[in-house]
Amino acid sequence: MSLRKHFANFSLFGAVLRVLRRVGDKLSRGFLICLAGVIAFGYFADEMGEGDTARFDAVVREGVNAFATPLLTPVMIFFSFVGDWPFLTILGIAIFAFLLYIKWKREAVIFLIANAGELILNFSLKAFYRRPRPEGFFGYDLPPSYSFPSGHALGSFCFFGILAWLLAANVESTRSKQAIYVSAALLVLIIGLSRIYLGVHYPSDVVAGYLVATVWTLTVIFADRSLLKNKESFPQRREGA
Repeated sequence: MSLRKHFANFSLFGAVLRVLRRVGDKLSRGFLICLAGVIAFGYFADEMGEGDTARFDAVVREGVNAFATPLLTPVMIFFSFVGDWPFLTILGIAIFAFLLYIKWKREAVIFLIANAGELILNFSLKAFYRRPRPEGFFGYDLPPSYSFPSGHALGSFCFFGILAWLLAANVESTRSKQAIYVSAALLVLIIGLSRIYLGVHYPSDVVAGYLVATVWTLTVIFADRSLLKNKESFPQRREGA
């Protein structure tokens, strides 16, 4: 599938979404966003499977590598380490225990579900697509796992994304909320960029990881909101019965 057809499909999908917003008032906005993410990932994975992302991957890899310096490489290795599963696992256990300690039991469960689901998605998708890794830069060792999607992009987005949402939901200041979200977004972007910089992932792997993470994180968030609304309305239904 050519990139021109790819964008045409997205234009068509956008038109369908606009119709659904007008006609289907029962469809929640969250469902539409998640549906859009799933379809976007499907098209992107199809493009990757047919080799249509090869030019995009080559141009971005060469562009990122052109900025390589002896000082920048250790920085990128550090952020790649931060987004790796051993570090996130240890940090996640510590955060989960702290949330329980301060009596944020609901937040702890949400945090656990988001990250457990991410692991399942990561291993399942890699095993399904089985994309070989690209040739790494700077003599950096290639991980033994498959390349598509990027586990660092997927894992860091779910980890820091859901954590940012939980923290922002418990602060009142708008500036504090913005600072939390911006900090999390920058960290996730740098982690994804580090994988491209080190050459252990194609750029399309990173984009795919972000797409999957967006869908899963929003699914967890919208499910939690739905449960809270049902819980709040349940006593009212009982009283009106």
